[in-house]
Amino acid sequence: MRNGWSAKAILFSVIVFLFTGLMPTLGRDGDGAWACKPLSSPLAFSPDGQILAAWDLRPGGEGILFSDAVTGKVLRRLEGNVDVEDYRAAVLAFSPDGRTLAMATEATIHLWDVATETKSREIKMLDGKRATSIAFSPDGRTLAAGGSDDSTIYLLDIAIGKELRKLKVHTKKGGPALTFSPDGKTLALGTSEDATIRLYDVVTGTEFREFKGHDGKGATAIAFSPDSKMLASGSTDSTIRLWSVSTGEELGRLDGPRWRVRAVAFSGDGKTLVAASGSGQEWIKRWKVATDDPLSFVASAGVEC
Repeated sequence: MRNGWSAKAILFSVIVFLFTGLMPTLGRDGDGAWACKPLSSPLAFSPDGQILAAWDLRPGGEGILFSDAVTGKVLRRLEGNVDVEDYRAAVLAFSPDGRTLAMATEATIHLWDVATETKSREIKMLDGKRATSIAFSPDGRTLAAGGSDDSTIYLLDIAIGKELRKLKVHTKKGGPALTFSPDGKTLALGTSEDATIRLYDVVTGTEFREFKGHDGKGATAIAFSPDSKMLASGSTDSTIRLWSVSTGEELGRLDGPRWRVRAVAFSGDGKTLVAASGSGQEWIKRWKVATDDPLSFVASAGVEC
């Protein structure tokens, strides 16, 4: 078989596709043999871009898988214990220290302690809106959530689950991507209507910059570089783009997967950018970002399916 795929693995993929409409990834398992890997969506990178969290979509396998973002190898599994009616509408986010993982399903945000693999609490969206995007503040005390069919970002106190305040934003629907700048002063929101990315002052709620250039229907993943000078974004147009935060200028463009980009992250030192797609295929790729020239990228170790 091409690439060493077994007839059994291919048959399994065809059966899953007929029953679910999704094609599972054929990838190498821990022993290097080709086998079917779990379908994965939603996705979230750890703060340093080293770990990829993904909802386990195998039959009876509801939970969250943690994979090495360089090799693609599954490292551990966290039992979800969450009733997910539509996994494609769920979103994931790590806390800045990587110790907490949040998952929004419908109008509830679930928080887990990653080390103990236990659910620490639940936060209800007070307006009953489904959270389409979530992000932790840099100090880990506040959770921002974009509401579905709503031009509002909700700022929630994680400790007590209380709504602190709301920010009105320029979007008719909840944006699929949301993130804080490292200094906590700025919120970046990716919209689903026109793939525009907008920056808002967290204190005043004022929009002060926008980034346009993606051709897709939505900006589906965004991340600030550690020094806050660059913003990386992924979209349904299968590209990853780098922007100057200070000017809004597009600095570079990378060809992404054949599906929407679901997660992007910078390494802790800002020298590496990693992106992943989870639309029925697991796709992970990394680039080296030259510190003296943001247009220079070098493909490095990664997994591409």
